[in-house]
Amino acid sequence: MRIFVIVFLCWAGLASAQGFPPPYSSTVNDFADLLPDPVESRISSRLARLKNESGVEMTVATLRSRSGTAREVTLEQFATALFDSWGIGDRSRNDGVLLLILVAEREVRIELGAAYGQDWNSFAEQVVEETLVPWLREDDFTTGIDLGTSDIITRIVQPYLEGASPPENDSMSFSDKVFLALAVLAGAVGLFAGKIRQWLIARRACPQCGKRTLNVSSRVLRPASLGQSGEGIDLITCTSCDHRAETKYVIPAQRPTKAQGGGRFGGGRSGGGGASGRF
Repeated sequence: MRIFVIVFLCWAGLASAQGFPPPYSSTVNDFADLLPDPVESRISSRLARLKNESGVEMTVATLRSRSGTAREVTLEQFATALFDSWGIGDRSRNDGVLLLILVAEREVRIELGAAYGQDWNSFAEQVVEETLVPWLREDDFTTGIDLGTSDIITRIVQPYLEGASPPENDSMSFSDKVFLALAVLAGAVGLFAGKIRQWLIARRACPQCGKRTLNVSSRVLRPASLGQSGEGIDLITCTSCDHRAETKYVIPAQRPTKAQGGGRFGGGRSGGGGASGRF
């Protein structure tokens, strides 16, 4: 059950990957221009060496803002969609890593490839809380990103490659488990929302004649887009009388397709694991 919850939630509700800037490097993509050239070169060399020695693709991405996405898209959803859009990591191994910095929102995210599962999240949280956030909070992006990339390698990537057991994480409370189960149920219902909605409406008695002879036809008013729900309308008529009514309904936001090897990366994908922080 736990595995199903994790797999489902990492995909449910994610925004379409369209609109992300294409990566210009497989190591450092400093779109926000936070790093001096010597530091960017040092980090890039470190990540290139990691790739050459272990095959792990790790990249740093800095953006001024994610304001172009809908408000419903969370940092975690944004990072997962960006990861999958770029295709970070080897397609067959899925052990890539993304360090994402959003300046305007003052948010930071370590996004892990699908191979890490959720078991390495606590180590990612340690790096975020102990290394990244303290430096970024002081607007020392240079030190924070430099030390953060080193810590991710030494505390997550290297132990993972060496076969170290991930930390035990049985801290999920009963209420958290209930919430996850309800989220899965709600998502599953959402997949069939249109058919279920029409079936339920058709089962009702006509408010005018009382007979159960309602017909429903649907029309899209506004298609769903990047993290933004759409809107449709149901036209309800009765075959036994002249009853006619219209009701609006919500179309769930789009999900991304799996990455097809974007940019200079190997076509890897995320499993939604990692850790986030605000500075």
